[in-house]
Amino acid sequence: MDADVLGLMELENLDLANDPAPGDGIADYVLKDLVGALNAPGSACPDKTYAFTDGTAAGTDAIRVGIIYKTSSVTPIGTPVALTAAGYTDPNATGSQKSRPALAQTFEDNTWGERFTIVANHLKSKGCSTSPLLDTDQGDGQGCWNDTRQKGAEYLVNTWLPTDPTASGDPDFLIVGDLNSYRLEAPITNITGAGYTNLINSKGDVLAYGYIFDGQLGYLDHALGSAALTPQVTGATEWHINADEVNLLDYNDTVQDAAEQTFDAKPTATTLYNADPYRSTDHDPVLVGIGLYPDRSDLAAYGVAWHTGQGTPWRLGAGWTGDPSSGTGTDLDDGVIRNSADSWNDASGEVKVTVTGPATQWACLNAWLDYSDGVVVPNTVDSPDGQFNLNEHVVNNLPIQAGANQLVTWPLELGVIDGSAQYNMRFRLVPAPNPNVQSCSGVTLAAAAAPLAPDGGASPTGRADGGEVEDYTWAGQPTAVTLSRFSAAGVSGAGWPAAAGLGALGIVFLAWRRRR
Repeated sequence: MDADVLGLMELENLDLANDPAPGDGIADYVLKDLVGALNAPGSACPDKTYAFTDGTAAGTDAIRVGIIYKTSSVTPIGTPVALTAAGYTDPNATGSQKSRPALAQTFEDNTWGERFTIVANHLKSKGCSTSPLLDTDQGDGQGCWNDTRQKGAEYLVNTWLPTDPTASGDPDFLIVGDLNSYRLEAPITNITGAGYTNLINSKGDVLAYGYIFDGQLGYLDHALGSAALTPQVTGATEWHINADEVNLLDYNDTVQDAAEQTFDAKPTATTLYNADPYRSTDHDPVLVGIGLYPDRSDLAAYGVAWHTGQGTPWRLGAGWTGDPSSGTGTDLDDGVIRNSADSWNDASGEVKVTVTGPATQWACLNAWLDYSDGVVVPNTVDSPDGQFNLNEHVVNNLPIQAGANQLVTWPLELGVIDGSAQYNMRFRLVPAPNPNVQSCSGVTLAAAAAPLAPDGGASPTGRADGGEVEDYTWAGQPTAVTLSRFSAAGVSGAGWPAAAGLGALGIVFLAWRRRR
């Protein structure tokens, strides 16, 4: 599979009595065993860097959900957070958990530092044993326990996830799992009604299926993206390795010979195991490709600066959707204009800046103008040298608030601008350290070039969170606006790894065991 992150269903819940090595200091012996097999020398996995976050039992059922990931692709941010509230697991107050606790984990990709949160779920099944009045079969095709499922889905998207339970600071959420509901049933429409997108339906096949029940096709296993994440999804599909295969060959003893008892083992003459993925369970896994794109600078010669989606969303201009180089972005270099009548040879430079962000709060603006070789002599025309020298940090940590066409000026030596030359300029906007205070003293150059360092807002290169970076080219002489768009350029060796068939980083492979 070679997936970067996997959401897993129907894992054995943890019981110390079943732990084969109780003294090893690892509580989750189930994921330890699975990850150990994936990383073993003889494993078919090409990248043997799978890991898990250790934890204790979740819920009261015999089974649970879980998450594993590749350390070569992503880094977990914090620890997984379980949703155990009765509003999700037992909304009709039966006295016992019906849906298994959901599990949320935030990850940061190892290239640009973009984050997303995967939320693994396994809602109550459609089986009708002991279902109370509200959860009896209503004859509408949705089976038993549907009221529990739909209330749990509502709690998930309207109560729990809006609190950002993992404190990710990023609105990219991916809900996955066996929701025991078909595409148009109430639990799914409750989730999509809250702004999430059914990715299998929208990015995959409208006739998709992942499960066969009594000869009828459909899918119970879902991937639903938040409004922020969905534009970054490059594709979604099922891997048809299970649903189409005869159930005689799986590990369930659902096909019994005459006089066979339920406790009888299947005969050894029947070969049930083969070293391939087929009929390893009864549900098909779901594969999702996500291209987590940063807001990236356009002028590669000056080094790459970028911002991530987490943090307060300050923007130059109206907004951004990521860079064209991501394959899905349409980044618009808006937000900064030069007045056609302005001269930069009168001892100052001037532009007008439009900033979008939280009203009354503060952000910090930095800008660099390549106009010299680093040594400037007034009244002597200089020329750009293709880099941002120390004297070219012309706007340095300027506190600024949201507003349109705000005049920003900076001192510039007299007579140094060549009217026939083209000048490159980079603007970078970041949240103020304390957004309620008009101060940028905490925005520094420290660790600016480190790929996963959240600092660097006052540096022309490197990462910063929650803002925007834009590059522009203007003619030296006063003229009409000559704002230019560039194709975003990546860093050699730092492009998104290709996702087989989906062309993006951040493949999330969702594997399920049998329906329960």
